[in-house]
Amino acid sequence: MIASERSRLPANAEHVYSTMLAIHRHPHIPWDEAMSIGQLRSKLWLIDELASVVTDTGDCLVVAGWVGVLPFLMFRDRRLGVRRIVSIDIDPACETAAETLNRASVLDGWRFKAFTDDAMKVDYR
Repeated sequence: MIASERSRLPANAEHVYSTMLAIHRHPHIPWDEAMSIGQLRSKLWLIDELASVVTDTGDCLVVAGWVGVLPFLMFRDRRLGVRRIVSIDIDPACETAAETLNRASVLDGWRFKAFTDDAMKVDYR
């Protein structure tokens, strides 16, 4: 997409496109579960709670990040001041799905990166 076309799009068009692209490229992912009302409510609750105690989150690690919905929402909430997010999940199918969903942040200097790993075996030091 050229810059002049991008400037005519609504502010959320890139996010809608990323969501559609993730669903299209990763049909094996249960997107109806990942983006169910209950899942979204719990993630929005977490963001509200985090925003009530932190105004500059900076770099974040999401453990058991699944398909990247929490980082997707965190990047869009300006109260958090998120710079970068790394997401870890044990399911290898989640890595590319999460990066597709968060493609705008991947393309923006790798502000988002998903990894496949066992969270119980990661050295967090």
